[in-house]
Amino acid sequence: MKIDKKNIKGKLITAVLYVIVLIGVVILGGYNVKDLKEVKKAEKTLNNLMELRVALETYYQLTNSYPELTRDGVKDNLKLLDYINEKGELISFAQIYGHDSIPKTSGTEEVLENNNVYDVSDFTKGNNNGGWNFDFSGHTGEIHANLPNNIYFQGINWCEY
Repeated sequence: MKIDKKNIKGKLITAVLYVIVLIGVVILGGYNVKDLKEVKKAEKTLNNLMELRVALETYYQLTNSYPELTRDGVKDNLKLLDYINEKGELISFAQIYGHDSIPKTSGTEEVLENNNVYDVSDFTKGNNNGGWNFDFSGHTGEIHANLPNNIYFQGINWCEY
């Protein structure tokens, strides 16, 4: 029986190329899945930030002040901020916001998820440990995610956004 060396060589080259392509697809697919997860984290953080800003502005329009989100326990129980105004009306940041707690910023390998709220007036000086930077003392109501720049690989500078 005669062995066709050209045929075997061709099949071997085809098999090696197939394995290389398969490895490439798996590697690229893994990066794309990670990228998609990071996009979702950035999207979630941006949505939470927008919801917080709208709620803060709505609260300010009602009360002419901003809620003390940095007070102990408030991050996990926004109802601690509830009070009755001079007209006898319940003012509730939790109702305005539509949630009972401050959302957590998504975690990564570098930063754990958390919903701590820090009283910060210079947003470039945040500790970048996750959570939120809120200018309560300066009475501006400005709030930003307390995250390092580009944490979710989206090119976002969180102290400015």
